[in-house]
Amino acid sequence: MRRGCAVARMLLVSTLSDIYAGVGNYGSVCMGVYRLAFWLREHGQHVDVWDCNTSKHLMLPTLDDADTEVVRAGKLSEAFVVAMGADFDISSYEWIGFSILNDCLPSTLGMIELVKKQYPKAKLVGGNHEVINLNDVLGKSRLDGIVMADGEDSMLR
Repeated sequence: MRRGCAVARMLLVSTLSDIYAGVGNYGSVCMGVYRLAFWLREHGQHVDVWDCNTSKHLMLPTLDDADTEVVRAGKLSEAFVVAMGADFDISSYEWIGFSILNDCLPSTLGMIELVKKQYPKAKLVGGNHEVINLNDVLGKSRLDGIVMADGEDSMLR
């Protein structure tokens, strides 16, 4: 661990865009989130990962083909936050980091909004290689910070 670096409780989150995009069937492993968690743990931080693929409490909502993208994202966001809260004591984390990708942006932004409302003391940060292209959208979100490079050093500070 770096000198002067306090230990923080962090929860890293990875979501998917739709029920057909890998949830429950391990179609997409969020390797970047797991890699970051491993690196932060190696540097003395307490880090947990919430992955919708491995959540024991995720109850996928029924999505109607007639639902708009916003409605679908809202339903998924609510289900994700409920499951995340059942899997972890979210109020115990100082930092919650979201992996942000273009294809899951609507559901991730929905989660960020819900988590910020329910856990206002937690600092929310978003990152991934695609945030550079999404800076305008993310700047209007409830995120407390955006990591526009590799997250290892930024999250350790």
